[in-house]
Amino acid sequence: METFVRLLSRHLDTFRGLETLQAAALKGVQNQAVESLTDLLAKQGDVMTAIAREKAELKPYLDQWESLDAGLKQELRAGKPGEILMALESIAQSIQARHQDMFGADDSAASGSGQKQGQATGSPPAPDLAQTINIYRALQ
Repeated sequence: METFVRLLSRHLDTFRGLETLQAAALKGVQNQAVESLTDLLAKQGDVMTAIAREKAELKPYLDQWESLDAGLKQELRAGKPGEILMALESIAQSIQARHQDMFGADDSAASGSGQKQGQATGSPPAPDLAQTINIYRALQ
């Protein structure tokens, strides 16, 4: 379990880095600072490579999650893995919202994340951790 939490924590940090890069890219586009976008895109490529590597490391743990009994899943939801997965989902939603602001809404992305177009992104009820894992896997 410690390895899983460590891998998830590292993955969360990587996603936060991606979110920061994309926020900077959007700001650059809005300010028409195109020259800095090339650097940001190169950095984003490095982050995306790291995300792919981390996903491969996490896959066996996510597969194990699917086979756990309901009681153990409930216990884990209250722990650090649940907190990290919720933070990952929050970042994924933030990135998706930024993309929608930049490029317009994508109906398939909105339906794939469980959000309907036009639905507020305030503080929705906490989804089931299994749902969070499925959303996360859909990002692959």
